Amino acid sequence: MKTNYDFIASNNDFTCGNWKNSGTASRYMFGENSDTKITSVTDGTSNTFMFGEMTYEVYNGRCSSWGYRGWVMTGADPAAGINNWTLGAVPPIRGRLGSWGRVGSLHTGGCQFALGDGSVRFVKDTISTTILIQAAQMSDGSVFNLDS
Repeated sequence: MKTNYDFIASNNDFTCGNWKNSGTASRYMFGENSDTKITSVTDGTSNTFMFGEMTYEVYNGRCSSWGYRGWVMTGADPAAGINNWTLGAVPPIRGRLGSWGRVGSLHTGGCQFALGDGSVRFVKDTISTTILIQAAQMSDGSVFNLDS
Protein backbone atom coordinates (compact mmCIF):
# COMPACT_ATOMS: atom_id res chain seq x y z
CA MET A 1 0.00 0.00 0.00
CA LYS A 2 1.53 3.27 -1.07
CA THR A 3 0.83 6.55 0.68
CA ASN A 4 2.63 9.84 0.87
CA TYR A 5 2.66 12.95 2.97
CA ASP A 6 2.70 16.46 1.61
CA PHE A 7 2.83 19.98 2.92
CA ILE A 8 -0.49 21.48 4.01
CA ALA A 9 -1.25 24.09 1.36
CA SER A 10 -4.52 25.52 0.10
CA ASN A 11 -5.74 24.19 -3.24
CA ASN A 12 -6.61 27.83 -3.97
CA ASP A 13 -2.90 28.59 -3.86
CA PHE A 14 -2.11 27.41 -7.37
CA THR A 15 -2.80 30.91 -8.67
CA CYS A 16 0.24 33.15 -8.75
CA GLY A 17 0.74 35.10 -5.53
CA ASN A 18 -2.32 33.71 -3.73
CA TRP A 19 -0.48 32.89 -0.47
CA LYS A 20 1.13 36.34 -0.23
CA ASN A 21 -2.11 38.12 -1.15
CA SER A 22 -4.42 36.22 1.21
CA GLY A 23 -5.05 37.54 4.71
CA THR A 24 -2.81 36.16 7.44
CA ALA A 25 -5.78 34.60 9.28
CA SER A 26 -6.62 32.36 6.30
CA ARG A 27 -3.09 31.25 5.43
CA TYR A 28 -1.91 27.69 5.75
CA MET A 29 1.73 27.09 6.74
CA PHE A 30 2.78 26.42 3.15
CA GLY A 31 1.90 27.73 -0.29
CA GLU A 32 3.51 29.25 -3.34
CA ASN A 33 6.40 31.46 -2.20
CA SER A 34 5.36 31.15 1.45
CA ASP A 35 7.80 32.42 4.03
CA THR A 36 6.35 30.95 7.22
CA LYS A 37 8.44 31.09 10.35
CA ILE A 38 7.59 29.31 13.59
CA THR A 39 6.63 32.71 15.04
CA SER A 40 4.08 33.07 12.20
CA VAL A 41 2.09 30.17 13.65
CA THR A 42 0.23 32.21 16.24
CA ASP A 43 -2.40 29.50 16.85
CA GLY A 44 0.42 27.34 18.23
CA THR A 45 2.41 24.62 16.54
CA SER A 46 0.53 21.92 18.48
CA ASN A 47 -2.74 23.22 16.93
CA THR A 48 -1.65 23.61 13.31
CA PHE A 49 -1.34 21.00 10.56
CA MET A 50 2.01 20.91 8.79
CA PHE A 51 1.81 17.69 6.69
CA GLY A 52 -1.12 15.53 5.63
CA GLU A 53 -1.37 11.96 4.42
CA MET A 54 -2.47 11.21 0.86
CA THR A 55 -3.12 7.94 -0.97
CA TYR A 56 -1.04 6.93 -3.96
CA GLU A 57 -4.06 6.78 -6.25
CA VAL A 58 -5.80 9.99 -7.27
CA TYR A 59 -8.62 10.09 -9.83
CA ASN A 60 -7.62 13.16 -11.83
CA GLY A 61 -4.07 13.98 -10.86
CA ARG A 62 -0.89 12.55 -9.47
CA CYS A 63 0.16 11.48 -6.03
CA SER A 64 2.37 14.20 -4.63
CA SER A 65 6.06 13.50 -4.45
CA TRP A 66 8.88 14.86 -2.31
CA GLY A 67 11.58 15.21 -4.94
CA TYR A 68 9.82 17.36 -7.51
CA ARG A 69 6.57 19.10 -8.36
CA GLY A 70 4.40 18.18 -11.30
CA TRP A 71 0.93 18.73 -12.68
CA VAL A 72 -1.56 19.46 -9.85
CA MET A 73 0.96 18.64 -7.11
CA THR A 74 -0.09 21.60 -5.01
CA GLY A 75 0.15 20.10 -1.52
CA ALA A 76 -2.45 18.60 0.78
CA ASP A 77 -5.58 20.60 1.57
CA PRO A 78 -7.94 19.18 4.22
CA ALA A 79 -10.76 21.53 3.13
CA ALA A 80 -12.43 18.75 1.09
CA GLY A 81 -12.57 16.45 4.11
CA ILE A 82 -10.70 13.23 4.84
CA ASN A 83 -11.01 10.14 2.63
CA ASN A 84 -13.14 11.94 0.06
CA TRP A 85 -13.20 9.42 -2.78
CA THR A 86 -15.82 11.26 -4.87
CA LEU A 87 -15.46 13.28 -8.05
CA GLY A 88 -18.75 14.38 -9.59
CA ALA A 89 -20.67 11.47 -11.11
CA VAL A 90 -17.64 9.15 -11.17
CA PRO A 91 -18.27 6.15 -8.90
CA PRO A 92 -16.06 6.45 -5.80
CA ILE A 93 -13.39 3.83 -5.18
CA ARG A 94 -12.05 3.49 -1.64
CA GLY A 95 -8.33 4.24 -1.70
CA ARG A 96 -8.47 6.47 -4.77
CA LEU A 97 -8.82 10.12 -3.76
CA GLY A 98 -11.42 11.85 -5.88
CA SER A 99 -9.18 14.76 -6.80
CA TRP A 100 -5.69 16.14 -6.38
CA GLY A 101 -4.72 17.93 -3.20
CA ARG A 102 -7.04 15.94 -0.94
CA VAL A 103 -6.02 14.14 2.23
CA GLY A 104 -6.81 10.51 2.87
CA SER A 105 -5.43 7.10 3.65
CA LEU A 106 -6.16 3.41 3.61
CA HIS A 107 -6.41 3.43 7.40
CA THR A 108 -9.93 2.69 8.54
CA GLY A 109 -11.77 5.86 9.54
CA GLY A 110 -9.23 8.64 9.02
CA CYS A 111 -5.67 9.65 8.22
CA GLN A 112 -2.48 10.94 9.78
CA PHE A 113 -1.38 14.56 10.12
CA ALA A 114 1.93 15.94 11.38
CA LEU A 115 1.48 19.13 13.36
CA GLY A 116 3.87 22.04 13.54
CA ASP A 117 5.38 20.79 16.81
CA GLY A 118 6.36 17.48 15.16
CA SER A 119 3.64 15.39 16.77
CA VAL A 120 1.55 13.06 14.62
CA ARG A 121 -2.20 12.71 15.09
CA PHE A 122 -4.70 10.32 13.60
CA VAL A 123 -7.75 12.40 12.68
CA LYS A 124 -11.11 10.72 12.06
CA ASP A 125 -12.76 11.18 8.67
CA THR A 126 -15.99 12.11 10.45
CA ILE A 127 -14.53 15.39 11.73
CA SER A 128 -16.13 18.52 10.29
CA THR A 129 -14.45 20.35 7.45
CA THR A 130 -14.74 23.53 9.53
CA ILE A 131 -12.42 22.05 12.15
CA LEU A 132 -10.06 20.72 9.46
CA ILE A 133 -9.76 24.19 7.94
CA GLN A 134 -9.23 25.74 11.36
CA ALA A 135 -6.42 23.26 12.03
CA ALA A 136 -4.85 24.09 8.66
CA GLN A 137 -4.95 27.87 9.19
CA MET A 138 -2.00 28.97 11.28
CA SER A 139 -3.27 32.25 12.72
CA ASP A 140 -7.05 32.40 12.65
CA GLY A 141 -7.37 32.29 16.46
CA SER A 142 -9.77 29.32 16.47
CA VAL A 143 -10.15 26.90 19.34
CA PHE A 144 -11.12 23.37 18.27
CA ASN A 145 -10.91 19.71 19.23
CA LEU A 146 -9.32 17.29 16.75
CA ASP A 147 -10.91 14.39 18.59
CA SER A 148 -14.46 15.46 17.61
